[in-house]
Formats: sequence, structure tokens, C-alpha cells
Amino acid sequence: MTADTAVVSAQNAARHAVQEAMGRSRADGDGAAARAARVRLAEMPGYRRPTGSATWQRIRATLRSALAQACAEQLIGVNVAKLVSLPSGKRPRAKVWTPVRVAEWERTGQRPSPVMVCGLRSRRLCFSGIPRFTNTVPCSV
Repeated sequence: MTADTAVVSAQNAARHAVQEAMGRSRADGDGAAARAARVRLAEMPGYRRPTGSATWQRIRATLRSALAQACAEQLIGVNVAKLVSLPSGKRPRAKVWTPVRVAEWERTGQRPSPVMVCGLRSRRLCFSGIPRFTNTVPCSV
């Protein structure tokens, strides 16, 4: 986790805590505390999505491409995006939900990987209670 990611995560957690406190104040009928929480929320930075190294690599690639085109058209002399070095930006691999991973997630509350997908068997379990869509009414224009 980079320093910026840690800061963004901490700011998001603090904002979430103030929002929960404001909700509890409203539920308890304490208007003064709810107003104070609203003022604190207005002073805090908004929610942000932390960016990882893979996102930074994609941003750099986009910028490099745009600046390369500008160099080709002789609008600028040097593509400065080529000079920037960033940490490796490997995207996380998707992992399949298995019974072992589901049990671990239920026990700890933490996902085994940032990217999780359902396998065929678990999809069948998920959608087994949903009736199939059948178009029994003819469409009329």
C-alpha cells in the first residue's frame, strides 16, 4: 500500500465514521449533534478511490501516448512521460470463490483477493432460486 493510498483510505474511514455518528444523532433526535457532524463533513475531503500501481501505469501509458502524438506533430520537443519511472503495475489476478475461500471470508470478513469471480457451480447455487425469464407475452409495436 502506497502512502497516498493509506492517506485516502484513512480519510474515507474518517468520513464514514462521521456519517455514522450523524445518522445515530438523527435517530436519537439530537439535532445539534447532527448539525455539528454535518459541518465536520463539509470540512472533510470527499470520498476518493485509492489508486494502485496498475492504475498509475495505465495513466502513464495514456499520457505517454498523447505526448508521443504531440511530438510527432512537432507541438512539443520532448515526451517527458518517457522519463517517469513507476513501480511495477501488475493487476491482481481473479480468484474463484471456492467453499474453502467462502468459509475463510465468513470467518474473517476479508476477501481472499481484490478480484473474486464465481465459478459455474457457485453461479448455479446463486441463481437456483430465481425463476427463468420466459417471454410469454408477445411484443406489440
